[in-house]
Amino acid sequence: MSLVQPQSKNKSSIDQFSFNIRLTLSITFISFLIAFTLTGIFHYLNEKDRATFNFFAVTLGISITGTSAFHAYRNIKQSLENQALDRKLSSENQLIDRTLLYITRWNDPQYLAIQKTANDIYHELHSKPVNEQAKFLIDYLEQNPDKRKDITNALNFPEEMAIYSQ
Repeated sequence: MSLVQPQSKNKSSIDQFSFNIRLTLSITFISFLIAFTLTGIFHYLNEKDRATFNFFAVTLGISITGTSAFHAYRNIKQSLENQALDRKLSSENQLIDRTLLYITRWNDPQYLAIQKTANDIYHELHSKPVNEQAKFLIDYLEQNPDKRKDITNALNFPEEMAIYSQ
C-alpha cells in the first residue's frame, strides 16, 4: 500500500486535504486470504453446515477456475491480435522503406541521362505517324547502342521495383 503526499485542494486553505490511496494486492495474497478465511469458517461450522460449505467452496473454486480460463483465453487472443498488427505494420514500413529507396535511386543524378534519353525518344516517336512508330523505334535503337542501353535500364527499373516489392 502506498500513500501519495497530501495535496491541498485550495493552496490558500490549510485545513483541506486530498489523499489518494493506491492498494496493490497480488493474486497470491488474495488467494491465501480467501483460503484462510474459508478454512476458519469451516473450522467453526457444525457437521450439518459443513456439507453445504464444502459445496460452496467447490463451486467457488470452479467459478474462479472458469474465470481464470476466460481471462487467459482473452489475453492470448489479444496477444495474437497484437502480433498480427505488429507484422502488418512491419510489412507496411518495409514497403515504405523500399518505396523511398526507389524514389531516391530514380532521382539520383546517374538516372538523369536515362530519363533524358527516354524523354527524347518518346517525343521523337510521337512525332512520327502511328504506322511508322514501331519501325522507327527498332531502327533508332539498333543505330544508337548507347540509347538502347539507357532505354533497357529505364525499362528494367520498374521491373526490378515490381519484383522487389512483392
